[in-house]
Amino acid sequence: MQYQNTVSAQGLNYLGENTDYAVVDNNKALSFAHAIVATRAPVVGPSISMITASHGCGLMCKPMCIITETGTSQYQPCTGILWIKPEDATAYVRSHDEGVESLARGGAKFPIMFQCHKERQAPWQKL
Repeated sequence: MQYQNTVSAQGLNYLGENTDYAVVDNNKALSFAHAIVATRAPVVGPSISMITASHGCGLMCKPMCIITETGTSQYQPCTGILWIKPEDATAYVRSHDEGVESLARGGAKFPIMFQCHKERQAPWQKL
């Protein structure tokens, strides 16, 4: 069975939002899909965005942010709010096409991932 998950970025210190959709095939043992959302480029100061994801049935997914201090690609539960500082900008791509190319090459690092399970996860529940 396939589900269409919605991933959205909402600017918190700028006026803007962007949404993408990921089709997930739940017939596989480990189902995953990619979505690319745009945020404001942190040219002058930080870009602060809230990233959310939800199931096709409307249930919220649990955000997991990458831990950069350890130097590994480990993720931990987080609020889903990304602070992208100007010095971090080189870790991100400037266009949707660049994002697709990065995914195709397999070199993409994901600042945030979501665990989307069938049980309900309300956004106000403890992480």
